[in-house]
Amino acid sequence: KGGVPRWRDHLKLAPKSPLGLRELDVGQNRVGDAGVAELAAAFESTNVYLRVLKLHKNLLTDTGAHTVARLLESAFGELAELHLSHNLLRPASADILLDAAARRPEYPVGGFHK
Repeated sequence: KGGVPRWRDHLKLAPKSPLGLRELDVGQNRVGDAGVAELAAAFESTNVYLRVLKLHKNLLTDTGAHTVARLLESAFGELAELHLSHNLLRPASADILLDAAARRPEYPVGGFHK
């Protein structure tokens, strides 16, 4: 038994308890849309969430942006930083990602939290 289940045992977490990771940097690895879909599926199936996700220089397209938006919206905890520079994203991708963030209760909508 390895990976996330091993860490759940080590930390004495219940199998479905959320597990927060500080940062995952897969920048400059050309994971593409299929790779980011696999990562998102792994996070969702193991109830892992991230504070920082670096996906720069990975040949992501609008398809990958949809996947990241779904992950952003459905993750247990808030994503504080998302790095997507130097991909193949169009302006419509920014709209998709911002809409997903706006649906999270942690993010300000219509102004900054005071």
